[in-house]
Order: sequence, then structure tokens, then C-alpha cells
Amino acid sequence: MESPVASAKAAGDTQGSWATLDPHSVKQVEHFLAGVCVAYVVVGLVGFFRNRSIMKSMERSFTSEMESQFDQVGISSGKKGMFLDGLSLCYLYATGRKGLKFIKIAAELRRRQDMFSVFGEPVFGSGGDRARVVIPFSGKVEPLIFSVVRRKDVKKIRNENLDLEIYTHSAPWPTTAPVPKALEILTENSDVVPALLPASVQKLIAENEKYIVSIHLTDRGMADPLASKEKSLVAFDFYIPSDSEKVKELVYQFSLSYADRVASLVLTNNGRDAIKQHRKQIEDILAKEREKERQEEAQRQRIEKKQKEKEDRASKSRDVQRKLEEKEAKRDIKKRNRSLMKVQK
Repeated sequence: MESPVASAKAAGDTQGSWATLDPHSVKQVEHFLAGVCVAYVVVGLVGFFRNRSIMKSMERSFTSEMESQFDQVGISSGKKGMFLDGLSLCYLYATGRKGLKFIKIAAELRRRQDMFSVFGEPVFGSGGDRARVVIPFSGKVEPLIFSVVRRKDVKKIRNENLDLEIYTHSAPWPTTAPVPKALEILTENSDVVPALLPASVQKLIAENEKYIVSIHLTDRGMADPLASKEKSLVAFDFYIPSDSEKVKELVYQFSLSYADRVASLVLTNNGRDAIKQHRKQIEDILAKEREKERQEEAQRQRIEKKQKEKEDRASKSRDVQRKLEEKEAKRDIKKRNRSLMKVQK
């Protein structure tokens, strides 16, 4: 254990080393630390008010139209506007429209109030401001699984959504595809694409290609907190444009009009039957694979059981082993006899 005298000497040496530092260097360090603190506070305040400004701009753009198109705007009658959750997440909710249960808009803004996040963007990149829109259907709609997604994100969205992974394929197009090259269509049946992507929708997608991350229509639900436990819904993921008018046009108006289109869509009997048949074929294949896995597991357990019996037998006396072998031989003879009787019948 270090003696009090040695501790006092070490402390004195440390104080002496600080005392021998160049006062100018100490001053520079103090100024640097003070500058970092000031920068952190300034960036935090500027970022907070910038995010709040974006939120308020979206709120003004959306709520004016929502109030004429939905019975209730906001999570309650007393909270009609957009609400901020933390520093960079904000939400808007409306309900009471024919064919739709509700609309939820979640904006995930850049962490502008975090100095380290801001200064790290040139190195690590910035995802930009994102808006996710979820609209579940209240009435009966056609059973469809369909998506328009960035080509580079196809693998990711398939991994995140089991319905897209199991039931859809990338649609081949003999001529010009209905979406730009940077986007890809995932569908159960290519014949339904013209109904889901008419010329007006194709035009809007082409004009806003750089803002569209994904459009996902499903009747099997999705792993998204915004979707709750809804099964039949359509979800949109966008980068938020800097132009407030374009934000309203893309994030709100397009999402709502597309959901209305799907809610009123009626497939032909042939189209509906083709989708049902496609799903049944896939489910039959999955059922066979599950049965095969079950049989393989049962076989593995039988082999392990026999191996254990052999090990147990090896540890017993010779007389006990002989009796077990005789018993096993009789069991095999009975099996062969039963097989022969079945063949003779």
C-alpha cells in the first residue's frame, strides 16, 4: 500500500507539472474547450428550431386539406396538429374517411441538433429527412401484395417483409417498364400492374423518382410500429423534398389518392383467381418443405436414440446385451413378416 508521504509527493509533482506548463498553451486549451461548448449549444439550438420549422411547415400544408377530407385530424379533438416525439420524430394522424381506417404520417428528420451527427455527415453520409405514411383499409379490398422499391434496396425490403420475400417476384418487362430504371416492381402477378400503376401514377413516380424509397401494398400485414396490427394496408416511404408544395403533393396528396384508388379497385375474376392460385402453389411448396424438415428432424432423433441405446448396451453385461439383441432381432422379423403379408394381400 502506498504511503501518505509518497501520495503527497506524487500530487505535488503533478501540480508542479501543471504549474510549469506554458500559460499561453493552457489558455489555448481553455479557449478550445469553451469554443466546443458554444458550438454544441449553437448547433443544438439552430438544429432544434430548424426541425421544428420543418414540422410546422408540414403541419400547415397537411392539416388544411385533412380537415376537409377527414372527420378528425389529430390524435384527439384537443390535439389537432402534428406532435413532436423527441428531437427529430414527429407524427400526424387523421381518421374518418370512407374506405380508410386512418392515415399516419411519421417524419424522421435529420438530427440537426446533434453537433457530432451534423459534422459526421460529410464522412458517414446523410440519409436526409424521411417521411413514412401508413394507410390501412376499413372495407374489403382485393388480396394484393405489391411494391415499388429502389432497385438497390430490393434485397433489404424483402428481408424486412415476409410477404414480399415469399409471394412476389421482380416483374419482367418486354418493353419499357412503367417505372424508372432506378426503381423495381415486386408483384405476385404482372397482369395487375396496369391497374395499380395507371399512366397518371407512372407520371408522378417518374417526376419524383429521387424522393421515392418504397410503396408497399399488402393484405398480410407488415412489421412496422405505425401499422399496428393492421393486415390490409398500403405504406409509403419518401425522402422529404425541400419544396413545401412538393411535400404536400407527394407525401400527402399522392399517398391518399393512391390509397383511395386501391380501396375502390376491383379485379377481374381471372386476375383474382390467378393470384389465389399463385399463393396456393407457394403455400403448398412451403408445406412440403416444412414436412420434409419435420421428417428429417424425426429421422435425426431416431438415429440419436439408437446411438444412445448402443452406448447403453455396451456398458451393460454380456448376458443383458444378448437379450437385447435377441429382442431386437425378433422385432425385425415381425416387421419383415408384416411387410410380406401386405404384399401377399
